[in-house]
Amino acid sequence: MPIFLDDATLTRFRKHYWRQCHYFVEAGCATLLPSLQIASCADNLHRLARRELVESRIVDNNAHLHLGPFADDETLPPGLLMVQGIEQYFDGIDELLKTDFGFMPRWRIDDVMASLAMGEASCGAHFDRYDVFLIQIHGTKMWQLDSGEHDERDLDPHASVRLLRDFSAKTRLTAGPGDVLYIPAGMGHFGIGEADSITLSVGVRNPTLVELVSHLADHVVDDENENSTLDEELQIGTAGIGVSDIDNLRRKLSAVLLDETLLAQWYGSYVTELREPEILASPHTPNGGTNRQLAIAESNYECALATRISFFQQAQGLIVFVNGQIYHTTEAALPWIKILCAERQVNGNQIPSEGESAQLLHALLDSGAILPRENIAYD
Repeated sequence: MPIFLDDATLTRFRKHYWRQCHYFVEAGCATLLPSLQIASCADNLHRLARRELVESRIVDNNAHLHLGPFADDETLPPGLLMVQGIEQYFDGIDELLKTDFGFMPRWRIDDVMASLAMGEASCGAHFDRYDVFLIQIHGTKMWQLDSGEHDERDLDPHASVRLLRDFSAKTRLTAGPGDVLYIPAGMGHFGIGEADSITLSVGVRNPTLVELVSHLADHVVDDENENSTLDEELQIGTAGIGVSDIDNLRRKLSAVLLDETLLAQWYGSYVTELREPEILASPHTPNGGTNRQLAIAESNYECALATRISFFQQAQGLIVFVNGQIYHTTEAALPWIKILCAERQVNGNQIPSEGESAQLLHALLDSGAILPRENIAYD
């Protein structure tokens, strides 16, 4: 199935557009448009906005923020309804990420947000700290873009939403159904949708170094096996802090924080964490004993829509990261784990029916991260 960035276009995009300027592709996602329109229709978005585990909000026409979930009998104020994480609920959105966004690792994608204009609506001129691909699904949306390079100091401190104090449009364009607009992090943009206009926003993870260091520190604190201390020798000298003290501190911290295994375990867990772990369906409970092993080849498996999965290969074996959890296994699992990560599904006869691969499979089934599918069509 064609993607809006083929090999030749992707090379040009990476060199001239990524993190530099906007990129617009007319009918870039036209192939999947029918299934995307079904998944992100207004009825589905209103229904999701009333769920407890779904992050939703409305920016009304007075730029006031209303946070979901919204009550079943609540009349939603006119404005822009935004619903996060819809890839966790619809096969059509999952297919979009597998095909049109298969050029990047799935764990790089933060989530897919849908925005519905209830009337002529907008969330105002703003910028994002992450890269975003905007796919027009229904209706049209008029976009104004500036030259970018904004930071938090450019925001209006008195607004309840992230609004730029000064915005001067350099580019204007109109997106129709199937069109794709890439906007790099830091670029100011202002979109106005006509009534019932629906846009999907595919956000690319772009955490700050502060966020990464904070999360890594929490991971080290939680490591019960890490009990190294700073000083091994008696220090003799003045009350001042010397260069040797700083060198010793640097060596000690580097030995812990720059350890490859620790970094891999922390980062794999970090990028596969779920915002709402409770979203996973009730775990599948396979049969016990020999029947469990024999049943592997007789079934096909696919990731739950919410599942985030990746892996890290090292000399000591394979580390698999699934929804923030860490699984250690042997390299025998690498072939089918690669398929599962890339295709989000795997044929049971590609998985060893015993040993650590079988144990890993059943652990993922028990957690609800993957599900058996008897009727999946494989190429």
